[in-house]
Order: sequence, then C-alpha cells, then structure tokens
Amino acid sequence: MFATRNTPSTAITLCAFLGVCIVATVPFGARAQTTPSVSGDYAGTLGPLHLRLHLKLDPSGVLGGTMDSPDQGANGLACADFKLDGKALSFSVPIVHGTWKGTVSADDKTLTGTWDQGNPMPLVFTRDTFVAAERPSRVDGIWLGSLQAGGATLLIQVHIKSDQGGKEYCSLDSLDQQAMGLDCAAVTFSGDELSFDVPIVKGHYAGKLSTDGNTLTGTWSQNNNALPLTLTRQKEEIAAKPIPPPTFDAAMAPVHAADLESVLDRDLAVALKSGELAPATGAGVSIAIVDHGVRRFFNYGVAKQNSIYEIGSITKTFTGLILSQMVEQGKVKLDDPVRELLPTGTVQKPAGSEITLLDIATQHSGLPRMPDNFKPADESNPYADYHAADMYAFLARHGVQRPDKAAFLYSNYGFGLLGQALSVRGGEPYPQLLKDEVLDPLGMHDTTIALSPEQQARFLPGHTGDHRPAHA
Repeated sequence: MFATRNTPSTAITLCAFLGVCIVATVPFGARAQTTPSVSGDYAGTLGPLHLRLHLKLDPSGVLGGTMDSPDQGANGLACADFKLDGKALSFSVPIVHGTWKGTVSADDKTLTGTWDQGNPMPLVFTRDTFVAAERPSRVDGIWLGSLQAGGATLLIQVHIKSDQGGKEYCSLDSLDQQAMGLDCAAVTFSGDELSFDVPIVKGHYAGKLSTDGNTLTGTWSQNNNALPLTLTRQKEEIAAKPIPPPTFDAAMAPVHAADLESVLDRDLAVALKSGELAPATGAGVSIAIVDHGVRRFFNYGVAKQNSIYEIGSITKTFTGLILSQMVEQGKVKLDDPVRELLPTGTVQKPAGSEITLLDIATQHSGLPRMPDNFKPADESNPYADYHAADMYAFLARHGVQRPDKAAFLYSNYGFGLLGQALSVRGGEPYPQLLKDEVLDPLGMHDTTIALSPEQQARFLPGHTGDHRPAHA
C-alpha cells in the first residue's frame, strides 16, 4: 500500500533473512578423504530472495563460510553450529533465529535442504560452476568511473568476466552509496560495443571500448535520465568505505513543535549537502508531527509536501483498523473463527479450538510466516500472482486448528488471510473496504492500494539498509 505523509515508509520483507556465516565447529580429522568437498560458492533462492553461500576450510581444517542476501543488502551477520556428518550438513543463523539443514549431493555440487525460521521452506543451493575463459575477452576486467548526478559525484565500479563459452557476466558497485555487487543482466559485447542492464535499479549502460582496450566511453540511463559515464580499466578493485557507526549527541532539551523545523534543518544540513539526502542519491524524507490538533510537515531531499511513500507491512495496521471498525459496527466479533468468514467449504472445521480473528490480529494464530505454495513468477514483484485461490488452497491443507500454546509468530500470510476474510464478510474487495472503513472517514484521500498515473509521478522509491533502491 502507498500513502502520503500519513505513515512512515517501510519495506515489505518476505522473511527477516540476513546472513554471514563465519563460525565453524567441524574439524576435519581422519575422515578428510571421505568428507564431501563442499568448499566453494553456491547460489539459491528463498521465495523471491536470492541467496549466496560461500563455504571454505580454514588452515586448521574447520568448515566456515559466509551467506549473503543481496536483495536485502544483508551481509556480515554471523552463523553458528556448522555440522558436517557424512553427507549431512547443517548450520544456524542465530540473529534471525533461522537454521538450514540438508544433504550434499553425490557430486558435491548441490546442497538440498530446508530453511526453518518458524515456517520450514525448501532451500536448495547450487554450486557456482563458472569456469573462466582461458583467454579473457577484451572487455573483461575491473572498470572505474565517475557519474555526475544532481551536483554530486558517484564512484562506479564494474566487474566484467567471461566464461569458457564466451558468455559475459558483470556486477556493479556504487562505492559512495555502499551498494555492492548489483547483478547485471543482458550483458552483450559485440565488436567494440558493450551494454548491460542493472535490473534492481532499472539502469542501463551502453559504451564503446577504445582501441587500446583501456577505456569504455558510454552512457548510463536511469529514470528517464541519460548521463555520460566513462570507465577506465583498473588493476585492482576498490573496496567501499565502510559506513561509520552512528555517533550520538548528548540529549537536548525538549523542543516545542513550532521550533522543531530549525532543529531538523541543522541536524540534516550535512546529509543534504553531501550525505544520504544529497541530490544525486534521489533520496528524501518526510517528517510529520501532530501537536494538540496542529499538523506540521517537514520535507527534505527530493521529498515534497505531496510525495507518496510505500508503507509495506504497515498496511497490516490498516487491516487491524478495518477489523476494529467492523467489530464496532457489529459485523464481526473478535472471537469469531476465521473459517466462518470464508466461503463455505474453504476449510474443514477442526476438532479442537479454532483460529480466531483476534488470534490473527495479534500474531498468535500459529499460521506460518509464508505459505509453502508461494512461488512468484516475478521475483521483483513477488506478491503480484498470489491470489485468494492460492490462499484458500494452502489453508485447506494446513487447517485452522489453533495450537494449544500458540507463541507470537509474525505471519504475512495470516494478515493477508485476515484482510481477505474481512473483505468476504464486508461484501466488497479489500481496496474498497479499506476506503469505506478507514480512508474516507479519516480524510486520507491520497492513500491507496494501487497508484494512479498522477500519483505514480509523486512516488518516492524506497531503499534498503545498505542504500540499494528497493522495488515497489
């Protein structure tokens, strides 16, 4: 869902998957010759998330590795409890309360197993079998250039390589934004012409290689803007400067709402000139305050008074408000079984206690974070093809019996089910139900599920924690 000023922006996350695995506990002793050769790089997908697993032995013979979730900009978080027994492999990621357990294939190229973070999901890792070309192409290597945008300079680094079949691969780093390893697509090198896409930022590069092979002169296109970008060959890659840890000023005296703007102006001055809100970043922030009925709005960076933000999972708050409204109107009760709101025959009545509307709204339903039939066709827009029929099919198999001791478990599926159930009871589609029960009564006429063309022009894309643009 999208909103202007009514709520802060957040990003939808399929699961709180972050990872780097570097703690190892498995020494290789006398069994070294029979132990699978798992050292290497692997790739896998968990729902819409692309994952990378890097395993290796340290000098003492201990298995370790790292795992990345590049779509979420998640790197550097420790794993623990690596165990390798014959062909059985497992490890945990304590910070997200997740574990992976599976087996190594006979040829050591595939790790087949299950990721469990409250809802077990299949997760298969396949070894990266990239074999570099014996003779690199003329464009292979490390390239560096500067992109001038909005009065700021962004340092761009591109890695290009080719395999034995002559296929080109590349990745892009935006060093000043700490956005590393952005995957390229449609990489083409023909004659002296190079072109590639960077799908996650909707960017495209097209350039021409110089006669001496040391310069690529071309254009970077993004958001209907075309900017010159000349890349020069480098001998070594440049590492991104780490984002410094935050520092905090001493607590200041309370500020009246009328004086808040001057404080924000001072605090954000550096960020607006050369930091995260500089013009070239395309980033903006809106801050709203309501004090005794008086509303004030402060907008910085590219944000305007009427900018629209995607609020992601904060949409659940609106679903909760719909539930509260319908309870007040006597249309439902909090202890109603969700089964009773769904079309007849959707799911069988359980023998024991049932999942109620309140159970779902308080995240104590026992329903999984995501259903096991969630398999998006377009991983950049994962929820687009998951429909009510899919939801009902999963529920019919899972059932609606409430666990005896249902602990808190954040469930995207559960709240989707709640919104659908309320929509069925209300007799209208969720967007219209939302409008009737919440948005119109509160005067929130610029908050919507789908953007009109006029609203799309005012939409500010979100960013991940490591400054990567995030898909809507």
